[in-house]
Amino acid sequence: MAADLLQILWNATLALTIALVLVLLMRVPLRRLGGAAVLRWPWAAVPLAPAAALLPARTLEPAVVQAPALHASFDAMPSVASAAGGAIEGWSIWLLAAWAVGSAACALLCVRQQRRFERLLGGLQHADDGTWRAQSCVGTPALLGVLSPRIVLPADFDERFTPIERELALAHERAHRDARDTRIAAIAATLRCVFWFHPLVHVAARCLRLDLEYACDATVLAAHPQHRRSYAEALVKAQPGPLLPLGCHWDAGRPLLARVRQLAAPLPGAKRLGVARAVAALLVLLATTTAWALQPGVPTDGDARWIEAHVSLKPRADFGVSSPAAAEPARVIVRSGGTFAVRMGEDGAIWEVTGVPRFDGTGRIHLDVQLLRGGELEMSSSDSIAPGQTLALRSAAADDGVGATATITVWPARDAAVPREQEPATRVTGRMRIGVDGRGDTSFFDHGVDEEREAHVADAGGLRVFYRVTALSATQATIAFRIEQRRDDGSTFILSTPTLVVERGTDAGLRIDVPADSLKGAATAARQLDARLTIDPA
Repeated sequence: MAADLLQILWNATLALTIALVLVLLMRVPLRRLGGAAVLRWPWAAVPLAPAAALLPARTLEPAVVQAPALHASFDAMPSVASAAGGAIEGWSIWLLAAWAVGSAACALLCVRQQRRFERLLGGLQHADDGTWRAQSCVGTPALLGVLSPRIVLPADFDERFTPIERELALAHERAHRDARDTRIAAIAATLRCVFWFHPLVHVAARCLRLDLEYACDATVLAAHPQHRRSYAEALVKAQPGPLLPLGCHWDAGRPLLARVRQLAAPLPGAKRLGVARAVAALLVLLATTTAWALQPGVPTDGDARWIEAHVSLKPRADFGVSSPAAAEPARVIVRSGGTFAVRMGEDGAIWEVTGVPRFDGTGRIHLDVQLLRGGELEMSSSDSIAPGQTLALRSAAADDGVGATATITVWPARDAAVPREQEPATRVTGRMRIGVDGRGDTSFFDHGVDEEREAHVADAGGLRVFYRVTALSATQATIAFRIEQRRDDGSTFILSTPTLVVERGTDAGLRIDVPADSLKGAATAARQLDARLTIDPA
C-alpha cells in the first residue's frame, strides 16, 4: 500500500516537474510576445499536469518482458524476494511518513504566515464603498481571503494616495478579485505543501506571484493608459508586508522595481496577444498530455488477458537438518484471475504454493498467494507488484526443522505463449524422449487430452515422470509434468511439477537438475533428467 502511494506521488512529481520546467522557460518569452496580460494562462499547466498523471492510464497490449529461461536454477532467479517484499515496503512506509510530516509542517507554516499577516492588519472596518480599512498600513492595499476575498486598504489610504492613485490602486485589487487570483494563490500554497521537497515548486511560487501582479498591472494600464506615471507612483507608495499565502498584496524590493520597469513596455496589439494566448494554450496541452502519456500503460481487457508466472518452491532446513532438493522453477501461464498451484515434497510433507494473479488496472499485477504444507496453510500474502518483480513467502521451520521459501515472478504473457481459444481437442499425438544423464529413447504417444500418462524413462532408477496435456489449441499445447523419486522404503518424493508450453510441430524441452541429497536412499544416483517432445500439428 505504501509503495503504491509513493508511486502515485512519484508520477505526480514527474508530471509537475515537466510543467514547471516548461512554464519557467516560457514565461519571459510569452511576456515579451503578448504582454503581461497573458501570463496567467501557462500557469494552468502546473496543477493540471499532476492531475493528468492521476487519470486512468492509456490501454495497450501487454508488454513483452524478457523472462528468465525455464532451465535456470533457483539460485539464478532474481534475488529480490526480501527487497520486493519486506525491505522495499519498509522503506516505503518510512518515506511516506517523512513526506506526510513535511507536508504537515509546510501546512502549519502557511497557517502561521496567514495569521501573522492578519494580526498585523489589526481590526478591519467595513467601508461604504465595499472595501475594508485596516488599523495599520503594513502590506496594504491587499486582497484577503479565498472564497469571498476582501479588498483591504491601509489606515492612511486617503492621505497617502492622490485621488487618481486611489482609483488605480482599487482597480488593481479589483483586477485580482475578478481574476480569482486568491484561489490561484491557494492552489499554489497547496502544491507547496504537497511537493514541499521539490525546489522548483518554491521557485515557481515566487514567479507566479510576480506574474499575477504583472497581469493585474497590464489590466489596469489597458483601462488607464494615460496614467502610467501615477500608477508607478502608487506602486512605490505601497507599504511592504510579510508573505501572504492566501491573498495578494503589493510588495516592495526587487519585484516592485521589476513591475515599475514593466510599466514602460508598450501594450501588445490584438494579433500578438492572440498568438501569445495560442502558444500558452499549446504549452498547457503539451504539459498535461505528456504527463498523462508518461504513465505506464494498462493492458486492455484485463480480465481476459493471460499472465505468465515463474514459481520456485524451495524447502529450507534449519538447525542442521538436511532439506529436500529445490525444484526447478515452474513456468505457469494462467488467465488473469485464474489459479495456479505448484507442489513438491515427500508423502505426508508435501509443500504447495497456490496463487491468483490478476491485472489491477494500474499497470501492476495483483497477486494473492498461499503457502501450504500437507494441505495446512503456513502463510499467505496479497500485494500488487510491477511486471518482472518477485513476491516471496518464507515459512518458519516446523517441528522437523524444515521450512520453505516460495518465490513468484509475474509478467503479462507473450501473445505467442497464450493458449489459443477454439473448440477443445479430444486427442493429442507426438513424440517424446525422456532420459537420465543424457541417455534415453524416443517413444510415440497417442492419447486423450487431460489424461495423465506415465512416460517411459530409460535407466530411470527410481525416477518416474507423469505428464498431462492440460490445454490444447490449433498452434500450441500446454503440458503439465509431475516428476517423482521412488525410494527404497517405498515412499515417493515429488521433485518438480513444471509446466511447458509447446508450439505444435516444433521441439521443446526441459531439464531437471536433481541434487544428490534428494536421491538419498534411491536405487540410483542420477543427477539430471532431460525431456524433449514434439506435439503433432492439428
